[in-house]
Amino acid sequence: MRRSVATLVFGTVASTTLLARAVDAQPLEQQCSVDPRLERAARAALTDRSTVRSRDVVEQSGVAAPSVRLWVGRGARAASLTLAERWLFEQRLARATCLVSPLACDAAMCAVLVVPRVAALGLRAIQREGASFIEARVEPSVALPASALRGAQVVALSPSGHTFSTRLDQLIRAAEPGAWRVQLVLDAGDGPRPWAQRSVEVAPNVAAPSPSPAGNAPSSPVVIADARTWLIELNRRRVRAGFSALRAAPLLGALAEERARERSARQTVAHVVAPGDEPDARLAAQGIRAERVAENIVTAPTLEAAFERLEQSPSHRRVRYEPALDSVAIAITRGGSRVEGAERTGVVNEQWFVVELFATRPALAASR
Repeated sequence: MRRSVATLVFGTVASTTLLARAVDAQPLEQQCSVDPRLERAARAALTDRSTVRSRDVVEQSGVAAPSVRLWVGRGARAASLTLAERWLFEQRLARATCLVSPLACDAAMCAVLVVPRVAALGLRAIQREGASFIEARVEPSVALPASALRGAQVVALSPSGHTFSTRLDQLIRAAEPGAWRVQLVLDAGDGPRPWAQRSVEVAPNVAAPSPSPAGNAPSSPVVIADARTWLIELNRRRVRAGFSALRAAPLLGALAEERARERSARQTVAHVVAPGDEPDARLAAQGIRAERVAENIVTAPTLEAAFERLEQSPSHRRVRYEPALDSVAIAITRGGSRVEGAERTGVVNEQWFVVELFATRPALAASR
């Protein structure tokens, strides 16, 4: 009897709380900062309702988007969340800020696009004692977990294509003038990933020579048809940059293929989607040991676009050109992102998912 009464009381309190949330529900425009840069992605979503495609358009607009939420519906109600959606959304807002697009409408439907987890990266170029530096910071308006900020890194890509990385609280030595692209890399519980990216212009400095090795200028377009040609192009660029070529590692192949299929099925590029999903843990479970393990995951409409997306991302490029890594397995899969009404129309958005799984001297453990 006491248990029934307690259950009834708890249910009444929970219902009252949810009802209060429903009465207090506000349009997204009042919960998040409206960002006009997202309007193009919201309008594109009226004809292509794929969150993967939306993330591509968002990134093209200059906003880093670890995750994207999209609502498409009739009339202005699309600008507000239902009770259940609002509750789930607030759990994300407890750890980060959000951006929302202006409401985009055509003759029949309206769309609103939300980037729930945003980090704003502030940059400035400074000179000290005749040398140039880049100072990075997280804007004060952004609420992020303390653990994520403690482990935050910034990765910079110089105008000539060299990568440099350091902690968020340290300066980046900018040894060459021009436009530097800088990414903020955070781990908010789902693995390290780029959260924000900005460019900063560094003035010429007569006392600063260009970094070595040289000769890493952008190459002419290439055609990539499969994992073999992907590896050939990757090794060509590594050798040109002064690093040794990677060797294909069959021991890593099965896990790379499995992870590519999993990410395609989930429509995500997250490195960790469940406890124990880290690549080094998965390799250890298969009896494979390695001194170091690293991974890049990317999705794009074409393999060439996927390759260049990794090449132009400072954090992913740093993994590609790490001298200690000597082995790699490349897995490529193609999958369609879900489009509303696909069951009726058969329309899907084809995307390539690629996993680059790197290691240092992988081998079967002695116990196996």
